Amino acid sequence: MTRPGPEDALLAVADYFGVAPSDLRGNAKRAHLRRPSRVLCLVLAAELEYSHASIGQLLGVGATSVRKRLMHSDAEDIADAHRVVGILDRRTGRAA
Repeated sequence: MTRPGPEDALLAVADYFGVAPSDLRGNAKRAHLRRPSRVLCLVLAAELEYSHASIGQLLGVGATSVRKRLMHSDAEDIADAHRVVGILDRRTGRAA
């Protein structure tokens, strides 16, 4: 049983939404990447307990951008984040 890392989360979110992992890095303004980006920030902050600064460093954005993504998260984002955590658990052997 391994604890998932940030790259594991990045890959799981990219797979879940059908986007390239590289698309989730940086400050892309494309509408189709907003939800995956928010979900990734939720997973990293809530599940993996990364700081906003650490998430920003991983994604190539500032901590303020991370906070904004988290603030704009909605119920659908949270549901998607739970699903992604389930994927991470299965991939890393944490699922019961």
